[in-house]
Amino acid sequence: MTVAELGLRMDAAEFLEWDAFDRVHTSDDWYQSALLRLTVAQVAGNKRATLEDFLPRRERVKGDPFGKLLAWARGHNTRLAKVQGDKT
Repeated sequence: MTVAELGLRMDAAEFLEWDAFDRVHTSDDWYQSALLRLTVAQVAGNKRATLEDFLPRRERVKGDPFGKLLAWARGHNTRLAKVQGDKT
């Protein structure tokens, strides 16, 4: 459905109502997956598992992450140049 078609079928008030509903009742796929995995683990006998065990974690990079990425990219480009030089 295009935006024009949507405009013909639904007015702005109804759109805002659906938007508000979605914000309140939205589902978090990571949470649902973690809850399912926790349930399976507990049924299998793991009583010490927690929900957090199955949620993704973002680990902080120590130091300068941009500097580390730049150093990796330069090393990668150097290795790539050597490989491409061997092929010619």
